Amino acid sequence: MDEFDLEKYIWTSDEDFAQMGWHDCPIYAVAFPPSNTNELWLDIDYLFHWVRPTKQETYFQFWVAPSTLVFENVRNVNFRFEHFLDIEVDSISRDGPVTRPNPDFVGPNAEWSWLIQCHTGSITLNATGFSQYVRSKPVLNKTSQLGRGNRIPYSFAQDIEDE
Repeated sequence: MDEFDLEKYIWTSDEDFAQMGWHDCPIYAVAFPPSNTNELWLDIDYLFHWVRPTKQETYFQFWVAPSTLVFENVRNVNFRFEHFLDIEVDSISRDGPVTRPNPDFVGPNAEWSWLIQCHTGSITLNATGFSQYVRSKPVLNKTSQLGRGNRIPYSFAQDIEDE
């Protein structure tokens, strides 16, 4: 496969959560944008597909793309980490939904309790959902992350960089 057939560039919790997985996705940066949106932004490399090694190869390869994961209408954010070096996601799960406090004032009526379980800690939060913005086409890579040298460092862009 010379090019990964990317279905779409914007993925959402409402439509896509059940088919998505974030295992081994690195988190390069976290931001709370200066706006009234109450969002949490994560700069990640998203692994679209793990390629099994052939008989002549030893290691997996990965179709990877830089992405911005945006949680919407966020509250009760907690970070618990042993250290902040090389943070990689193990899984993302959610419980709920439950009725939001004050939905007439703050937006959507339902919210979820989210757990971003990482190898060295976790992030918990309440949010109405997420949108994940794929910033460029996936590339075939020998490791599960593009690394700081092969991507725009610390980007929270929500548009496509190479189109």
